[in-house]
Amino acid sequence: MKQNVKMNLLGASSYSLENEKKEIVEGAYLLAFDFPEHPIPGKKGGISMKVPCPFSLVPTLVHSDFPGQFECEAELRSAAGGKMSLFVLGVKRVGNVESL
Repeated sequence: MKQNVKMNLLGASSYSLENEKKEIVEGAYLLAFDFPEHPIPGKKGGISMKVPCPFSLVPTLVHSDFPGQFECEAELRSAAGGKMSLFVLGVKRVGNVESL
């Protein structure tokens, strides 16, 4: 199920490595953050989250200004342990982060 989500993003990161089977393994993620409206027990200040995205997305962000507010096209995927995960498919910068 695809949906559009506004996210405050600090940046993006990608990796490419060779595993023990000599296969190339690639991955990437966006670093999102927010300041919760209500206190969260055991947390103080801003909350950061790694959100997976395609490896090919990171090079397209080379001219994007970070931090910033981005409109993200995302889909829900199945994750480990039967949990749900958000996977970002594309991003478009829409503004500045208001809470910084």
